[in-house]
Amino acid sequence: MRKSLLKRPSPALVVSIVALVVALGGTAYAGSLIPTNSVGTTQLQNGAVTTKKIKNGAVTTSKITNGAVTASKINASGLTVPNALHANNADNATNATNAVNAVNAANATNASHAITADRLPAPTFIPLTLINGWVSYGLRTPGYVVDAQGVVHFVGAIYRATGTSINPFDMPTALAPSPQHVDLTVDENGGTTGRILVNTDGTVTVQDDPDASGSAEAFTSLEGVTYVSGTP
Repeated sequence: MRKSLLKRPSPALVVSIVALVVALGGTAYAGSLIPTNSVGTTQLQNGAVTTKKIKNGAVTTSKITNGAVTASKINASGLTVPNALHANNADNATNATNAVNAVNAANATNASHAITADRLPAPTFIPLTLINGWVSYGLRTPGYVVDAQGVVHFVGAIYRATGTSINPFDMPTALAPSPQHVDLTVDENGGTTGRILVNTDGTVTVQDDPDASGSAEAFTSLEGVTYVSGTP
């Protein structure tokens, strides 16, 4: 019986088998040799970490450095910040207030102009020369002024201190009424009503209330009394 003998593998075959084993287990072996936290930014190629490799929600606010996301990196289209919205409303409110203030100012100005337009300059009254014992009654000096239409306006009040004359003063001849005298109603003592006559020669006389003797001499008011002079 022939005895069979096992043939030894050749050196080339042994090297090939070793190379195959290293190739199959080399990746796992190499991975087991990388220490924890040893891969840093310098070990990563540019563009190595892509969008698909980042887990949803993995990058949180605590992972972002303050100031890292600048305005140029934010898409503001359709973005509404509540406080900014309130600020916009505040601007609108300010503008509205300014508009209201402007309207109020315009109204105030218009009102001021209207008041100014309705008012005449304060007239300068000429003091009356009182005669025949007649004197001023009260603090306002009796006087007169003539407007542009020739209307004579009186102010003040008088009473007779001495004598019996009913001629308290005379008006300048140029301001006498024409072509006839004027009969003016005036307030007299005790709420009575009397009269002043301005004659065509400028002389003035007073008359008592028919029902109150001596009312004119006690007090005669000239306030608000007017007449048209002969000189427009």
